[in-house]
Amino acid sequence: MFLGLKRDQKTISMGKVVMDLKKIRIDKGSRPLRIWAILVFLLAAFATSWLAASADEEMADENSAASWLQKGHELFINGSMDEALRAYDNALVIDPGNATAWLDKALICDILARQANMKAVALFDEDLEESPTDPLAWWGRGVALNGLEMPVEAKESWEKALAIYNDTLKEDPEDAEAWFEKAEILISLGRNEEAMEAYDKAIEHNSTRAFDAAMIKANLLMQMGRYDEAVESYNRSLEMDPTDKEVWLKKGDALDAAAYQMQGPERIGAFEDAIVAYDEAIKIDPDYGNAWMKKGYSLGSLAAFNRNLSKYDESLEAFDRAIELIPDNDTRDLALAWEGRAIALTNMGSALEDAGRQDEARASREEALVSYEMAIELDPSFTGLEARLNKAGVLAELGRYNESIDAFDEIIEMLPADDSLYAAAVLTEKGIVLEEMGDYEGAIDAFDRALELDPSNMYAMQEKGFALQALGRNSEAEAAFARARDLGY
Repeated sequence: MFLGLKRDQKTISMGKVVMDLKKIRIDKGSRPLRIWAILVFLLAAFATSWLAASADEEMADENSAASWLQKGHELFINGSMDEALRAYDNALVIDPGNATAWLDKALICDILARQANMKAVALFDEDLEESPTDPLAWWGRGVALNGLEMPVEAKESWEKALAIYNDTLKEDPEDAEAWFEKAEILISLGRNEEAMEAYDKAIEHNSTRAFDAAMIKANLLMQMGRYDEAVESYNRSLEMDPTDKEVWLKKGDALDAAAYQMQGPERIGAFEDAIVAYDEAIKIDPDYGNAWMKKGYSLGSLAAFNRNLSKYDESLEAFDRAIELIPDNDTRDLALAWEGRAIALTNMGSALEDAGRQDEARASREEALVSYEMAIELDPSFTGLEARLNKAGVLAELGRYNESIDAFDEIIEMLPADDSLYAAAVLTEKGIVLEEMGDYEGAIDAFDRALELDPSNMYAMQEKGFALQALGRNSEAEAAFARARDLGY
């Protein structure tokens, strides 16, 4: 059966700032200033060349994307960064696919962010001259320095803030707000275990931010793959506010993830509990598209595990509701909903085939292809990548092998050079399809390419053994099988 695959700071907000280099205690030769200067140079050079190229062109429509783009370049050259940014936004409203406008906006945003961080450092330095034991000022200074890509200096500021909070807690170990702020500093320093202990103290001493403490701790546990503990922490948040739909959603996510670490009845129970959590979120907000989408995934997983066709129907109903409710401009989540629908249809096709209902199985897979295409169209570079891989597998199941191979090749061409593990997985899947086609030499070549990218890929090694065996190269096949066992197959 082909199972659908799925990849599984705070900031300081400031308004317009005017850079005063004399007040900023950063060496003129520092990397952030060099980067900022390069960005300014690039945008200025681009703007100048663009204006020169368009100087002879008459802008008949003053409200066209080209007109707003020209205004943005002119405003940038005049130093009016905020107004230039608004001009680029106007251009993008008219022409959302204008790559030049997006690039210019990105450069301006980066310049403004650097200016803001530099100004923030200067202002925090002024504050610290008057109040050198203000831990929040030291923390904020560290955030700004980190934004300027100065991690050593940022860490020094955070360490000073931490020392101040430690002194505060020595004097008053029950200061709940100090425990919470200490936890925030520890997260900035990457000391997550200590941070979670500090959050527990904040909750224990009834911090005004106890709800946030439990939520942040749960999110950290999720990142660490400790899903059962995350569920417990989300439950603590729900004890404080059972009407928060986001917490119910996240609890469902934790239960769904935990299910994959379980077997048998425990796994079934975890999926069922996840569905209950998503239903609670939906009770609070019946139009919560993301909750419908997540519920669809859990129902699909439960159906695949139990080979339960009725659960596939429920899963498809949930995905259809999600697609109806998720806003059109939320293309990532819409794509995920379409892909979830496609995965449910794909696995439903396998279940129907196993039940001897061949025509229905084929129809389910054909419908899955349409949903994969929707996901690819909505989010080509992220969800679309896994959707392409799943689509390639479905094409093979339908016997459309050449189209399947072409789909695998398209994915490999699209992948960034540093995504070698995913490329190896794609090549392994391609090799399996080539085996089904009887092209064993081509399959061996695909498996070798996969192993070159990921020498620990036991599946590619095992499948290579089968291809070698089919060609009568038995000694080489036995060596491949032995190597696959060494790798953990």
